[in-house]
Amino acid sequence: QLLRLKADYDIIIPLGDIVDYIGIKFPSTDDGDDGSIDFIEVKTNNSRLSPAQKKFKSLILNKYIGFKQVTVKLNDINKELN
Repeated sequence: QLLRLKADYDIIIPLGDIVDYIGIKFPSTDDGDDGSIDFIEVKTNNSRLSPAQKKFKSLILNKYIGFKQVTVKLNDINKELN
């Protein structure tokens, strides 16, 4: 399965907590693909999503998703290390 995922995406990021992977496919002008970011949960046989996974899926499907950038000043890191 992982080999198939690697073939379908440009980047696969293993998580393993609420979902197993994030798959990133960058836009391609060659084939008109818009690209995508997919949260991937691998289930076996008859296993089902946990309550937390169902809530997570709902957040995504309802588009409650964002991007946050955090900037850390190097001086702050040096203070914490000493």
